[in-house]
Amino acid sequence: ILGENGLPEPVVHTETLGYEHLGALEVLRQLLPTAIVGDIPTSFETVGHIAHLNLKDEQLPYKRLIGRVILEKNDRITSVVNKTKAIENQFRVLPLEVIAGKDEMETMVVQHGIRYKLNYAEVYWNSRLEHEHNRLVREVFGAVKGSGRKGIGKKCSVILDMTCGVGPFTVPAAKAGCKVYANDLNPKCAEYTRMNCRLNKISEDNLPRVYCMDAREFVRRSQRKDVVGGDGSMGGPVLFDHAVINLPASGLEFVDAFRGAFDRTVWQGRRLPYVHCYTFVGKQDMETQMQTSDAGGEDPSGGPAPNRPAARGKVTSEEGTNAAFQAVVSRVETLLNCTFDGDGVEKPALREVRDVAPNKRMVLISFRVPEKAAFAEIAVDASESDSPRSKKQKS
Repeated sequence: ILGENGLPEPVVHTETLGYEHLGALEVLRQLLPTAIVGDIPTSFETVGHIAHLNLKDEQLPYKRLIGRVILEKNDRITSVVNKTKAIENQFRVLPLEVIAGKDEMETMVVQHGIRYKLNYAEVYWNSRLEHEHNRLVREVFGAVKGSGRKGIGKKCSVILDMTCGVGPFTVPAAKAGCKVYANDLNPKCAEYTRMNCRLNKISEDNLPRVYCMDAREFVRRSQRKDVVGGDGSMGGPVLFDHAVINLPASGLEFVDAFRGAFDRTVWQGRRLPYVHCYTFVGKQDMETQMQTSDAGGEDPSGGPAPNRPAARGKVTSEEGTNAAFQAVVSRVETLLNCTFDGDGVEKPALREVRDVAPNKRMVLISFRVPEKAAFAEIAVDASESDSPRSKKQKS
């Protein structure tokens, strides 16, 4: 081709590529003994200026080297941390150690134009849920940034954010005009949520009310007839449209807070709220649900399970997903002590949010609180004498 076109012969040059020419992956491939460490650690979560790694045991002897390479090959990163063990504290705060760079855990994250200030060593944060945060606020709450008090074809919602973290649902929803009551058991999360509301210049007349208490107590206080005060009262009863439980590891267990929480006279003529709860499902959940389906199963009240599909033979991916979803529905029905079957009862909606591990998924279940659960008569203790529950006979 060169001869036919009268072009000169190519000249061979030798170019030596140094450290400055290589990316983090190429450098680590050269430096780490792959026979010992196995896979090269290349992926990490970015939280502002922080790179968060989950190194395997065999990689730990080289953690300083790995941290230094990631630090030097990513201009925006000034701190590299590694999770040291499983999360065991009630606030779901990651146990971290700094393996390279500055020991500076307060940072700023920007998602869809919203700024979040947080201390990564004191609060829970997951950057991988950015799309899900935005989707729920826009599509479900009916909130559009800059739309004032209007949502997508309807007035903006009133929301209970039961486990608000640093505000990834609370702040954008309030920014768009929704009325938000936010809560987190971690005092640092409540503090940063208030800070982030101010940081994003939410108008004074629509600033979310932020509380720090147990999520069940938060729901119950929202339905008390009281005035706003320094004791955590909410000026209720709060007629809310949506409640969010963003605590996948254990949040599903808070669903029972809605059973018997509502006063029929207050909610007369008004639709009961939706609950949106994130949770994890794994292989064990699928197998348990399939065994229950094959055996016929029972509903929460002790009768035969209605219309539960049985899985037989080799399980397909679709069957596995359906079984995982049904396991979540069954757990919610147990907590509410009623089923989603019957006339006038809306079926729950489920969607897969993301794969967390090969046998672990995060899913979202959204359901409208059934009347049978909302107005149930249940036993109460003396400490709840002012709640709607105390107005009902003990069962």
